Amino acid sequence: MDAGVRPLRIAFNHTRLEPSGGVEGYIASLLGYLLDRGHSVDFFGGKIRLRIEHPGFRLVRVPYLRSPRPLRVASFALLSHRRIAREERRRPYDVVQGFSRTYYHTLYRDGAGCRQDYCELYLDRLARRGPRRLYYRWNPVDWLVRRIERARYVDRPQRMVIAISSFVRDQILRRYPVPPESVRVVYSGVDCDRFHPRLREEGRARIAALFPPAQASGGPRHLAFVGNDYHRKGLDLLLEALAALLEKRGPGAFRLAVVGGDARAPAYERLARELGLGEVVRFLGKRSDVPELLAGSDALVLPSHFDAYANVSSEALASGTPVIASITSGAAELIRPGHGWVVDPLDAARLARRIDELLATGDLSPLRDAARRAALELSWDKHYREIEGIYYELAAETTREPVR
Repeated sequence: MDAGVRPLRIAFNHTRLEPSGGVEGYIASLLGYLLDRGHSVDFFGGKIRLRIEHPGFRLVRVPYLRSPRPLRVASFALLSHRRIAREERRRPYDVVQGFSRTYYHTLYRDGAGCRQDYCELYLDRLARRGPRRLYYRWNPVDWLVRRIERARYVDRPQRMVIAISSFVRDQILRRYPVPPESVRVVYSGVDCDRFHPRLREEGRARIAALFPPAQASGGPRHLAFVGNDYHRKGLDLLLEALAALLEKRGPGAFRLAVVGGDARAPAYERLARELGLGEVVRFLGKRSDVPELLAGSDALVLPSHFDAYANVSSEALASGTPVIASITSGAAELIRPGHGWVVDPLDAARLARRIDELLATGDLSPLRDAARRAALELSWDKHYREIEGIYYELAAETTREPVR
């Protein structure tokens, strides 16, 4: 802790405490930073898989219903509210921060966007068809999540909201009467040492070993798709675009490595074969060598239908790898013409044209260098210090009173 700066008393509110995962991994890293800085943190959660031994850390278990899903969501939101309120009556916190489907905080980090936008842009338009549409018409989850959002943003508005992208911020301001100045965009950081261009040669060797030896001079361009939800991330659109390019450029022009797990992977493998892509696409499942695979690729292609912010886009930039992202991804805000392209997630023909531009680019070095420079602005240390600054800003409010 810097001299003259007092440590803060902070509460985190989230269902799970785990060492990895999207928001869980972020919380674990942020906790480590705050505890190292001398702050104390009480964690209110129910599913605990990460053991933290630190004098400044306290775990407060929230017993909640685990099933069915609507009761799980509702019970944790309500019971965590009661537990934190009870602690606040004893001794107020400087900051109470929430991360998921809860509403009882002074600060909320919105890493998902608004449910109505998610439904309109993806679920109702593309994912819920046939019997699934009828099922979700009667399932209360959508209504419940929107009700929690309203409780968070309208019934007892947060003092401040951190949106992980302008894509998310715009949704909040469009859906709810929230003061614009209370919603700040703070992009996630990226580990620029772990994701680094120095891994390129090793990565290219690993990718090349997945495919038959290239016949064309110069070899093919290596493309990467990294994500665990193939449909939402737009893999079907990417395969359609590549099928069109296969006819134009032939099988020696490109290779695609699909990284990530999905229960529907066999169906996508069949689709790739049906489109004539069986020899140029490999499904790798979950991998521990993503930094090498990203560095060894010539582009990350992620035409997501809805993505609040795809961290892998920043990781690709840090690796010196250009990115092709969709306009319905928060990460698209970081993409510039000098190191990537932004596309419509419903337009396979336009996506094919953008990939074709990449294939036609002789020297990718300028794009790679620009990508790396863009990522260097997103260090985790810079991110954590900005978050800590927001904590002090909230703690310094003279009209402060316990959350209620």
